[in-house]
Amino acid sequence: MSRRLEDARILMYSHDTFGLGHLRRCRAIAHALVEDYRGLNILIISGATIAGAFDYRARVDFVKIPSVIKLRNGEYTSLASHIDLHETLKMRESSIRHTAETFQPDIFIVDKEPMGLKGEVEDTLAYLKARGTVLVLGLREIMDAPHLLEAEWKKNSVMQKIDQYYDSVWVYGPPDFYDPLIGLDVPASLRRKMDFVGFLQRSVSKGKTSINARKDNYILVTTGGGGDGSDLVHDVMNAYEADPTLTQKALVVLGPYMPAAERAKLVQKGEAIPYIEVIEFDNHMEELIDGATIAGLSKPGFKVLMKRFLADLVRDVSRNRFRRLGQALVLGREWPDRGEWLHAHFIHTPASVTEYASILTGTPWTCSAHAKDIWTSPDWELNEKLGSARWTVTCTRTGYDHMRALTSRKEAVHLSYHGLDLARFGHFAGERSDRTGSDPDDPAFILSVGRAVEKKGYDVLLRALALLPAELHWRMDHIGGGEELAKLKALAAELGISGRIVWKGAMAQEDVLDHYRRADLFALACRIAANGDRDGLPNVLVEASSQRLVCLSTDVSGVPELLKNGENGLVVPPEDPVNLAAALEAAIRDPALRKRLGDAAERQVRQYFDYHSSIRQLTGLFEAEWQKAS
Repeated sequence: MSRRLEDARILMYSHDTFGLGHLRRCRAIAHALVEDYRGLNILIISGATIAGAFDYRARVDFVKIPSVIKLRNGEYTSLASHIDLHETLKMRESSIRHTAETFQPDIFIVDKEPMGLKGEVEDTLAYLKARGTVLVLGLREIMDAPHLLEAEWKKNSVMQKIDQYYDSVWVYGPPDFYDPLIGLDVPASLRRKMDFVGFLQRSVSKGKTSINARKDNYILVTTGGGGDGSDLVHDVMNAYEADPTLTQKALVVLGPYMPAAERAKLVQKGEAIPYIEVIEFDNHMEELIDGATIAGLSKPGFKVLMKRFLADLVRDVSRNRFRRLGQALVLGREWPDRGEWLHAHFIHTPASVTEYASILTGTPWTCSAHAKDIWTSPDWELNEKLGSARWTVTCTRTGYDHMRALTSRKEAVHLSYHGLDLARFGHFAGERSDRTGSDPDDPAFILSVGRAVEKKGYDVLLRALALLPAELHWRMDHIGGGEELAKLKALAAELGISGRIVWKGAMAQEDVLDHYRRADLFALACRIAANGDRDGLPNVLVEASSQRLVCLSTDVSGVPELLKNGENGLVVPPEDPVNLAAALEAAIRDPALRKRLGDAAERQVRQYFDYHSSIRQLTGLFEAEWQKAS
């Protein structure tokens, strides 16, 4: 093979509609090949507007075809606004075919887009296939989300065409990292053509150097091509403006594709900050990256952390994932030398930052999980964290059972009800009212405390209240804020009950306590939200129960762990206004029932939900794990 390559010609295609990654990848491959095979000649077809701004080694050249850019909405347009996109694509297709006919390559390597932009390479593939050229498709290790890729490829029969035309498919990553075609129905014949060639290596240039090369320490801020990166640069500059203690020098590389208006704003903004230097582009970015100050690079676990981060990124390609890494690097950089333990108080984003910092610094970590953080985290991520943390504790049995089902380390998951500071919610010795809802001048007093958000089920509660008999007299106070307040007020008006409800907004705890003691019953219609979010065990139910106030709620998540229907509260199915209305009516009409259930609720709270019990349990967990780690 090496002898055949010594005098071979390789043609490479890079469609380049947005960013610089495609051309950089082709250029890196070309340079590596000509370094190993001295007689090789490589020609890169590129649509990048700045293809000529890069250096090319001897025997590597490029052909520039008319540029097409990808807009934020996913559509394409000609860079030359006076030329129709259809005409531009015709010129590109013709140029690609003519280049192939003239160059007569032995190997044709196509980057990422199997048939090229809008199918512009298919004609050339057919021509070269007929003349015996070896056809290679190069895929980056992470493609688009499987459902998006499948829809796009099915529409144009791309999978069948790859199998038809290509002799080999190179995946630029190791086989144990990620399969870019995972989730797709890949023919066995195509699978046999796939070779995982490992990550492409980038190195600092040995010849020409960056004109921006420097010896001082600096933070490098770059968004690649820059077409969609202005927000990040603004955030960095805003941080420097907001914090005068930030004196670390920063080099900001805007990127050649950043819109001119945004570029001008950022240049002007950067000039006013003494520690920031702004440049538009550098064709030796590897040198700038190599010279940059990287938080955490000197830490023992940096390489392990990056491997873990990339594995997570494959499954969660999001800005938040990068934010978690950045926060962990800062935490690792500032972590005191004598710091010996990390604890995260939620298992979603805070635990990601904590776990990454733990990997980076070698510091043990533990975690508390609660409600939304459990139920809105994907199972794979919970599994990773439960396997890594020394122990994890949660406050409801439903959360406890769910997490234990996701890990083989079941002994490292613990249940601990977070409990209540009963010193602040002392025993209420006063008398409860004997209201029955029969007196229009003294209606039964219903209380609800909670944010006006989907998982609290306030629309269900309002519909239940509207179903109560007309002769039953009641009023309700709602305490709490929330983004759905306006919508709930409109619903109450639509149901004809707005005159009976007072929306009090947020209140101080002593005022909330006063309402617990004056109310006749407490109602909260908990539900599972559309995104999976739900309450664990709402504190307000524990607080109300501690004041002998009977609670009505639903059998969602941890609620049945506090309230047993008919024993110390009333519990109905979620999303059921009819059953909820029946429970409300029963409680309103029967003061004796309210007293019996309220008294039982207080006994339950004071026996099992005193926060001192939880503190003792957590102290024991920390001490036991500390002894193991020492």
